Amino acid sequence: MATIGSIVVNVSASTTALSQGLNRARMNLAGFGKAMLRGAVVVGAFGAALATAAGGALALVTRRAFASIDATAKLARSLGVATEAVIALHHAAQLNGVSTQVMNRGLQMMTRTLGEAASRGGPAADEMARLGLDAARLASMRPDEAFREIAQAISEIQNPVERARAAYLLFGRQGMDLINVLALGADGLDAATREAERLGATFSAVDAAKIESANDSVLRLKTLFQGVGNQIAIQVAPLLSAVVERLVEAATAGSTLGEKVAGGMRMAVRAVGFLLDVFEALAFGSYIVQRSILQMASFILRHFQRIVEGAAMLPDWMGGGVAGKAAEGMARLVATVDAGLDYLQQRIDGLVQSPPASERLLRTFDDIQRKAQEAAEAIAGQTGALEDFQGAMEAVADEQERMNDLQRKAQRIYDATRTPLERYENTIGELSELLEKGLIDWETYGRAVQQAREELEGRAAAESASAGPGQFGTIDLSEIDLAGLALFEDRE
Repeated sequence: MATIGSIVVNVSASTTALSQGLNRARMNLAGFGKAMLRGAVVVGAFGAALATAAGGALALVTRRAFASIDATAKLARSLGVATEAVIALHHAAQLNGVSTQVMNRGLQMMTRTLGEAASRGGPAADEMARLGLDAARLASMRPDEAFREIAQAISEIQNPVERARAAYLLFGRQGMDLINVLALGADGLDAATREAERLGATFSAVDAAKIESANDSVLRLKTLFQGVGNQIAIQVAPLLSAVVERLVEAATAGSTLGEKVAGGMRMAVRAVGFLLDVFEALAFGSYIVQRSILQMASFILRHFQRIVEGAAMLPDWMGGGVAGKAAEGMARLVATVDAGLDYLQQRIDGLVQSPPASERLLRTFDDIQRKAQEAAEAIAGQTGALEDFQGAMEAVADEQERMNDLQRKAQRIYDATRTPLERYENTIGELSELLEKGLIDWETYGRAVQQAREELEGRAAAESASAGPGQFGTIDLSEIDLAGLALFEDRE
């Protein structure tokens, strides 16, 4: 019987362990299933976001491609070349750090330069002749072919300075940016053309015409929407004018507009205050409910704490050590609940002791209006002083203008009463000062002195001729200071 009892006990124990293992396995499988479900949701969301981003990027690329193809087609048509040739030149330019805009301007400048060189000659024609090129023949070729021949000729120039000079004469300012592209020569440009075709960047004029037609259709659709909007605005304008007139009449009837606006603002503040009162009431009720729940939890936890503390007094072989650790955790939990109760009580006391939110808001609004009124009155009190100051400044400006006018008149009188000799000496003094400060050179100084002397001699001769018998002119040339002229002659 003892053996049978042992077998029963062992089988029961083994079955219990097996059941526990199965339960753990079932829990692990359930957790794994939830994790897989969360992973599927995350992967799905990531896939949706990736698809959205890819769709947006594709739409952006397509829109830019429409604009680029349309612009390339129009440029090719204006230059008289195939779209494939323009794209190949753009590709070669971009590979060498040159923008398509610079390449376009360079092609346009080259076409204009070839036409002028073929018809009138000039430095560009001479440069092409030096390179072994015929301007008339290049002008009759397609621009892309002419560019290819010019690039080949420039690429054969070994001196970098001469190469830059040739690029500038044929392409203008863009030639300096296109030097690296021109240095590719004919073979390099052909390689860039083949690469552009291999990458699928080229398109024919027929393909470009399709894009241009689509762009024109989109433009017509935009114009249609704009027209609809214009017509709606035209029809709504009279109604809007009538509504505005009614609003103005209603606003200006009875009390002043400022009083009505102030009254409206006060009503709005009261409405907002009422909503704040409702929110505070809801918050107060929520705090009361939370406090009741925590009080109940605190009551229950304290009873359990006493039980666990009593169990912690048992020996370790009876579970006293485990109960001691549980008592420590229970004490921390009770302390957390008590802290929550203290916080809720503070919030409740604050709501009870403070005035309603609507009253606080209205008080703040009234305080702001009062301060604004005080500031307006202070500014209004300073307006008179500011106007007086402005009047005084205007009077000072008028007096200054009058003094300037008197000074100009005095200067004219002074100049009119100077003798020719005094004016000559004044001119020499001014010229000497300008020369000393480096504002004029010696050549200018000498010419000015010579001109002043000639004018003085002319006046002396005129006065001598007009003087009667026994009279002499008023200018004595022996008194003329010739230091300036002599200094200039020494300088030469």
